[in-house]
Amino acid sequence: MPKNGGSIVLIEDDASQRRIMQHSLEKAGYTLHLADNARDGLMHVRSINPRLVITDICLGDSNGLELLSEIKTYHKNMMVLVVTAYSSLEQAVEAIRRGAFDYLPKPFSRDQLLLAVYKALAFDGLQQENKKLKAALISKGHRTLLGDSHSIQVVHELIRRMAGSCASVLILGESGTGKELAARLLHDRSVCGNGPFIPVNCAAIPAEWLESELFGHVRGAFTGAVSDNKGKFEQAEGGTLFLDEIGELPLNLQPKLLRVLQEQEISPVGGSVKAVNVRIIAATNCNLEELIEQGQFRSDLYYRLAVLPLTLPSLRERPEDIALLAQHFLNMYAEGRNLQLSSEVVEVMQNYSWPGNVRELENLIQRLAILARRELIGKEDLPMHVQVCKGSHELRVVHMPQAGFPLRDIERQAISQALVASGGNRTKAAEFLHVPRHILAYRIKKFGMDNEVKVS
Repeated sequence: MPKNGGSIVLIEDDASQRRIMQHSLEKAGYTLHLADNARDGLMHVRSINPRLVITDICLGDSNGLELLSEIKTYHKNMMVLVVTAYSSLEQAVEAIRRGAFDYLPKPFSRDQLLLAVYKALAFDGLQQENKKLKAALISKGHRTLLGDSHSIQVVHELIRRMAGSCASVLILGESGTGKELAARLLHDRSVCGNGPFIPVNCAAIPAEWLESELFGHVRGAFTGAVSDNKGKFEQAEGGTLFLDEIGELPLNLQPKLLRVLQEQEISPVGGSVKAVNVRIIAATNCNLEELIEQGQFRSDLYYRLAVLPLTLPSLRERPEDIALLAQHFLNMYAEGRNLQLSSEVVEVMQNYSWPGNVRELENLIQRLAILARRELIGKEDLPMHVQVCKGSHELRVVHMPQAGFPLRDIERQAISQALVASGGNRTKAAEFLHVPRHILAYRIKKFGMDNEVKVS
C-alpha cells in the first residue's frame, strides 16, 4: 500500500530486473517513471520531481554514486534508494554517506522491495509533516531571532542576562530587524513569562484614542464610553507590555507613562488610580535623543525606558546569517515542496543592502516560494533591484563632482543605467528604479531617450 502516494523514478539498466520491479511496484499502487540509464533517469528526476528515486548502483553508462551526487546537487532532500549486489556493499555504504536513504541488496523479494519503498516514503512523509508543523508554529508567532553571527549571538546573550530583571528595556534598531521578536523572547525567558504579552503600536492608534487604549476608561468618562474598559496596562497585568514605536507617543501622554514607570500606577480616563504589576519593553527605530533636543520627547521618560538598552543589528551587518534566514523562510512558505536556493542566489542576497532588513527578506522569500516554477530557485527569479546590487560598499550610486551636477542629468543617467542593466526592458527598469512603468515611460519620452537604448 503506497505511503502518502507520489511518483517514483526507477533507474535500472537490466531489462529483466526492471520489469520485475515495475510489476511489483505498480501492482502495489505506485506511479512509476522508468529509465534504463543515468542520463534519462536524471532527466526524469528534474522534470517530474518524484518523491523517491530507486537506482541500481552499477549502471552501464554511469556510476550510481555519481548519479546520486548529481541528484543531491539538484535536490539535496530527494529520497534515494540504491540497489546493490552483495559484492558492492562498500559502495552501498558510500552511497549512504553521500545522502542515500537506504540500500537494497540483491537478490531481494517483492516484500523486501515494497518494505524498503514504504519506509523511504514514510520517512519522507514525516519530514514533510515536520516542516508543516514548524511552519504552523511560526505562523502562530513562535518565532525567534535566528542567526549564527557574532552580533546576533551578543543579542541573545544580552536577552538572557536581561531576562532575570524586571527593569524596563528599550530596544533600538532599524525597521524590520525583529524588535518585537526580541521583546517576545525577552518576555518568554523572564520571570513574568507565564503572564500575558501585550503588544501596542503607538503609531497605529489615533492620538485621541491612545490614552484610553493604554490606561483604560470608566463608564461615562466621555461620549461613547458606555461601559468600563480595561486598558492595555491592566490586560498585561503580571506580564509584559510591549510599546512599539515609542517615539510616536504624544507629549501629553508621556507624563502618564512616566508615572507608571516610577510608581507602578495607572489612572484610567475618568477613574481613580490603580496599582499595576507590568514590565515595560519599548522599541523604536527613531533617534530619541534627537527627539529630546527637538522637544518632542521627555528626557526623564527616555532615561526611565532605557534602563536596559538593547540594539539589534541590521541585516547588512550580518550577511553570514542571510543563507540561514532565507532557507528558514523558504521552508515556511514552501507548502510541502522541497524548494532550495542556488548558491548564486545566496551570493546575490549577501551582496544586497536590505534596507527593509529581515522583514524585507521574508517578504521576498515568500514571493519566490509562491512564484517558483522549479525546485531550485535561480538568480533570474530575483527582482531586478536585488540582482544588480553590488554590495553595501557600492551603495553610493551618485558620485557628485565638487562643482555640483544638474538634477535633470542625474535622473537621466539613472534611467539610462537602469535600462542598460535590464537589457532595455522597461518593466524591469521601472521595478529597479521603484517607479510605476508609466512614470518611467514618461521620463524616457521627456528626456528624448527612446533611441538611446532599444526599449521594450
